[in-house]
Amino acid sequence: MVYILVVTVLIAVFIYAAYQLTVYFIQTVKAKQEEQMIRELIVENESLSTSLPGDGEMDKEDALFPSPVITAPPTAAPSIAPSVMAETDSNFSNKTHDNQKPEVLIEFLNPLSINPDTVGQLKLGETINTYVVQRDNAYYLRHSYSGEYSFSGAVFMDVTCSIYPRSRNLIIHGHNMQNGTAFGKLLRYEKLEYLNQYPVIYFSTLYESANYLPFSVVFYSIDPKSEDYIDLYQVNYLSDQDFLQFIKTVQAMSVYHIPVCVSKTDEIITLTTCATDDPNMRFAIFAVKK
Repeated sequence: MVYILVVTVLIAVFIYAAYQLTVYFIQTVKAKQEEQMIRELIVENESLSTSLPGDGEMDKEDALFPSPVITAPPTAAPSIAPSVMAETDSNFSNKTHDNQKPEVLIEFLNPLSINPDTVGQLKLGETINTYVVQRDNAYYLRHSYSGEYSFSGAVFMDVTCSIYPRSRNLIIHGHNMQNGTAFGKLLRYEKLEYLNQYPVIYFSTLYESANYLPFSVVFYSIDPKSEDYIDLYQVNYLSDQDFLQFIKTVQAMSVYHIPVCVSKTDEIITLTTCATDDPNMRFAIFAVKK
């Protein structure tokens, strides 16, 4: 009787495991198909606008991914880049904006018709090239860009951020998926060689296109009691001098030194994802708008 019970339990466990594996496989295939669809859509819509800000003659790929410029050795100890420029204080949040929103870039008209939550496009590394959405901080954890249920979710902007008027720090989330989808390959930037290979991040909002230079690559905690704690959300409410201090802090925590200047009036983006088995640990790339 005991033997029969054990066999029954083992069969049930096997069936459940097989079911979970099948579901994971199906979800992985769907997620990769979705990302391929988005890439094709991006290529189609980029043909409507082929120039980048400030250089209509430059080839877009050359502008986004120029030759590597970072030469610090991979084994260099974390240090503060001598690049944070001390300037007189003027609060970023007091920057004036026009009352009327600028026109939406032509390459976003089609994506907005597909998903009105679209707020931008992100491109970095060898494979990440996707639209960024924004609703709340829950829906796109398990929904794809097209709105279907998905383990991978979608790459989304934090609900506390605004593209117009633009928040000083735009926080962008994505799952660290083992199948490589979403931000599954973001942690490749832990290696200096990878940053040297892909030293520029392209991020376009509905209203402007820009290049960003990473200035810090960090493992941090969302636990306020941890010595590695970083509060990403404070940045949009800091004075200029406190913002510079925040920059110094994250540069000091960087896994390697990146000689990129950040000034008090600069705008930044933060790309963040889960990092380890510790539910409080995160991995982030901080990048400054050129």
